[in-house]
Amino acid sequence: MNTKTIVKDDVHRHPIQILLLALLIVLVVTLSLAPPQILRIIIDGELTKGMTERLLFLSLAYVFAVLLCSVFDFLKTALLSSFGQRIVATLRLTMAEKLSRLSIGYYTTHTPGEVTSHFSNDAEQVNALFSNGLVNLAVDLAKVVGIVISIAFFSLRLAILCLVFIPLIVLFTRHFRKAMFLAQQENLKELGKVNGLLSETLRSLHMIKAYAKGRYMRQRYEQGLLENFATIDRVNFYDSVFSAVITTLKSLLIATVVVLSSDKTGFLGITIGMLAASIDLVSDLFRPIDALGMEMEQIQKGLSGIAGIDNFLASEEEPAKDERLALQTIL
Repeated sequence: MNTKTIVKDDVHRHPIQILLLALLIVLVVTLSLAPPQILRIIIDGELTKGMTERLLFLSLAYVFAVLLCSVFDFLKTALLSSFGQRIVATLRLTMAEKLSRLSIGYYTTHTPGEVTSHFSNDAEQVNALFSNGLVNLAVDLAKVVGIVISIAFFSLRLAILCLVFIPLIVLFTRHFRKAMFLAQQENLKELGKVNGLLSETLRSLHMIKAYAKGRYMRQRYEQGLLENFATIDRVNFYDSVFSAVITTLKSLLIATVVVLSSDKTGFLGITIGMLAASIDLVSDLFRPIDALGMEMEQIQKGLSGIAGIDNFLASEEEPAKDERLALQTIL
């Protein structure tokens, strides 16, 4: 028994839920592309021609598409959470049964903290993998592909321009997310040291007073705080710079689209409605790309959690006991 087997069994037991989840994913991706198309129809088909007969209907259709996409996205998230929680519950029950079958040697080579970590940290990472990482990665990739295809219907040149920008944005996002993750890990490590020093001081308070080591402990604590503050500054730096750079890149891409669509250049050859819809799509392009970096990190964490659980489930067990043996028969 391993994680892969448990997931397969759950999928086979709930085929309708899996099919419903796949349908919701398709609907979310499709409906997320509808508002820019409706916006193009409103501008090119109605406003530029001075027609107002269908404006109310198209406006309601725009709002309805956004609302319906939000509802389907909520249902998708609910199903994913249910699926992830069910997997985690099955994993924990399987590991709990495994505990009673482990050999005595396992408990001499593994600390209680390591065993507890499989039930808490590893299981939660697997839950996050199925609830947020894996499926959302597929959804965001589909959104990126759908946005590029929608832009290609307006202008093939603009779609090629977006394809040139996308790898640069992905590499930049990946680099910053990795740096932010390492900085956050270092911050947690330093925070643990500070908490450990505080706990040690409180536990040894009488000895510190007796040997007049208050100044020494204070210096250690201050040094730990300074190191912790340094890691917090790194985390805050990456958080602030990342948002600013992403906003700048988005503005540059939108400005490039507007300039190339002007009458003087006419490079893209698109109408005002297509331009408005393209700007909307380009703005939406950055959200799934930004999410891809976090989801890839979540998948890596989830895979490490699966490896930890599978190693635990593959640990050596005690030989099966013969229930027919009794003390009287042995003596």
